[in-house]
Amino acid sequence: MKVFVTGATGLVGAHLVLELLSKGHEVRLFVRNREKAESYFKSHGHDLGDIVVGDMNETNKIRQALEGCDAVFHAAANVNLDIRKIDLTVKSNLDSMESVVGSAIDAGIKNIVWVSSTTVFDHDVRGFIDESTPLRTSEDPYTKSKLLCEKWAREKQRLGAPLQISYPVGVIGPDDPALSASNFALIGFKEMVPITSSGLQYIDARDLANAHLHMLENPHSKPGEARYIFAGELNSWQEIHSMIEKASGEKIKAQTLSPRFMRFIGSVTDLTKKF
Repeated sequence: MKVFVTGATGLVGAHLVLELLSKGHEVRLFVRNREKAESYFKSHGHDLGDIVVGDMNETNKIRQALEGCDAVFHAAANVNLDIRKIDLTVKSNLDSMESVVGSAIDAGIKNIVWVSSTTVFDHDVRGFIDESTPLRTSEDPYTKSKLLCEKWAREKQRLGAPLQISYPVGVIGPDDPALSASNFALIGFKEMVPITSSGLQYIDARDLANAHLHMLENPHSKPGEARYIFAGELNSWQEIHSMIEKASGEKIKAQTLSPRFMRFIGSVTDLTKKF
């Protein structure tokens, strides 16, 4: 199987490419930086020659690059949290869906996987979420763009497109081509872990890559039902603190914070994004 991959220089895409190669599949990468992609995969023992350089809005180049591919994995996204650039973020991510996924559908490719996020679900509906949970509303640039892409993708599924959607929680793991948001947060926890109610769910990038490989090798027979949440266990903040101390071998500061204070910090953070 030859797979067209976007986002290959990000944590999720990179591990998927490594997993594909380990199973004997071929890849064609669509990246903005050839040197970065070549260097990363060479450090893992792979000299990749099938790399196309371009931007997500270059639809004609993407259509040409799709030729000869059996499957598509779309993980590239503009992760911009600046509320002042919300229109740009939304347009960028929606355009990339139309350029990559739309072009793949038009080309008749029967195996397409797009990486969404659990952030699109309404977490306030119940004590848990699953693939049937209603979508939320949000003015956060990244989440809003994901929601619009989600609605676009679900409409394509409704019309019968061979599109599968994955919804990972925060992704962590080794061999990060850049410093992903979740890995960056973990580094920050070495300074101090807030102890409050609720907790966090992560998934290891290697486990997620294995799940994505399964989706590509075993596409769902009913595209409209092909939606999968991928998450690890829910760990309390106390458990997270203990795990970080054990992994680092260091004593990590823990600071108890009330849920009310955490909500206040969240509100202030949202407000500062507007300036």
